[in-house]
Amino acid sequence: MAELIPWSEFESDYAENFPTFMGAPAKSFRMALGALIIKEKLGISDIETVEQIRENPYLQYFIGQLTYSNEPPFDPSLLVHILYKSLKVKINKKPRTYRKIARKDYLAVAKQRRPLRNKKIQAIKKQLQYIKRNLAHIEQLIESGATLQSLSQKQYKTLLVLTEVYRQQLWLFENKKQSISDRIVSLSQPHIRPIARGKAGKPVEFGAKLSASCIEGYVFLDRISWDNFNESGDLKAQIEAFKNYTGYYPESVHADRIYRTRVNRAWCKERGIRISGPPLGRPPANVSKETKKQALQDERIRNAIEGKFGQGKRRFSLNRVMAKLDNTSQTAIAITFLVMNLSTWLRRVFCVFLCHKPKITPIYGAMIIKSYNWVSYSQEKVMSRSRLNCPSSAMSAVS
Repeated sequence: MAELIPWSEFESDYAENFPTFMGAPAKSFRMALGALIIKEKLGISDIETVEQIRENPYLQYFIGQLTYSNEPPFDPSLLVHILYKSLKVKINKKPRTYRKIARKDYLAVAKQRRPLRNKKIQAIKKQLQYIKRNLAHIEQLIESGATLQSLSQKQYKTLLVLTEVYRQQLWLFENKKQSISDRIVSLSQPHIRPIARGKAGKPVEFGAKLSASCIEGYVFLDRISWDNFNESGDLKAQIEAFKNYTGYYPESVHADRIYRTRVNRAWCKERGIRISGPPLGRPPANVSKETKKQALQDERIRNAIEGKFGQGKRRFSLNRVMAKLDNTSQTAIAITFLVMNLSTWLRRVFCVFLCHKPKITPIYGAMIIKSYNWVSYSQEKVMSRSRLNCPSSAMSAVS
């Protein structure tokens, strides 16, 4: 695997992110990406990743070390770097926030199984008044001489998020509305948006929604977004990406029902691409055996992308993305698909090695040849799927 990844091609682009005139020397691109691949492949924490590298000479070679060393290659905090600075403003009298009273008023309504509508409205009004009072205290502190420059980056971001949450909730309360564009539902992760799914037990889900395609067993991550986008608009871009990759359009496309719109069907028909699934309109009374056989075969081919998402959830960390920032969450998701593709490549190399082994059993050899015949048959197929990845232990799929 170490020889498969072109480390040197990305080293210059990676080095541009670090200044050369200040700070400690940065780690190499091979060490940084190699450590993330090891962490994702083994499914371990940051501290365990450093310990595994320290004890395993093969892992040290994978991250670019020329000789074995019993010392840790880097501190575990480099994988997750968190900075926090406290702020103390000297004032004559500390403002009263009524935090405990606000918490008590909130629990008085939140603990009720089915609170009355009037009580909910009164509780929301009280909470908005508490937040308005606290924001007014901050403005008074600024007028008395305090500056926002004394705040850390995290504290300043939290203040902006709280101000925007107050503005959104006040607008919903005054206009008696239930929804607003770009509604913030998390103070620590303001980029997350609620996505209504209508499932039993989970009517609303939160997380990154992604659109992916599967070609010859390899998964390509085409789009990641925190908004509830319509994934049917990505089909054309996915097929064009397949043409740029192979030089020709695919023979057929196997996708979900949401991709089979009239626009996508007409676009595929113009280019001679067959899209899976039944035609639009009333289903025919009599369906031939060839049509049923073709539909069954299409579903079997489309199951490959379903299995890839299941593998990412259960074998890898796609089901437990713990990153808080939007860019780090997207990086963690992309690393998961990178490791999945590397594992697919290694598995095929291992199968080729077994096929050329002289003492292989005929039955096992026939199974390998049959598997490769299926891959060669489906090499001109494109399978598209959209999923929702939640940044917590709960992971749900978007159909």
